[in-house]
Amino acid sequence: MTHHIPYSEEQLKLMLFSASKKDFAILYDVYAPLLFGFILRILPEECAAEKALTNTFIHIRTNAKDYQNCKLKILTWMLNIARKKATEELVLQQLKNEVFANYEYFENLNILE
Repeated sequence: MTHHIPYSEEQLKLMLFSASKKDFAILYDVYAPLLFGFILRILPEECAAEKALTNTFIHIRTNAKDYQNCKLKILTWMLNIARKKATEELVLQQLKNEVFANYEYFENLNILE
């Protein structure tokens, strides 16, 4: 399934560099469904995927200047950020699960009392 983007790459770049909340909201509306679908392939749990999507857009908003010298299309740049944020969230989840499992193990041995 293809996703039609109703703006040119040049218009999207201007929105990316704009300080306008309206422009950023448009970027979010255009790219969030694509990025969320991509993130869900890495993080199948929706709650974790939503967190990674939020972190992706925070990174995009605060680091838009990094895109200025980038040769990639905006979507490719955003997908790279989304992959990194999803991977970070996945590692964080794995660490939490490991800590919890270790806690339960030691609790069952009555070492933590």
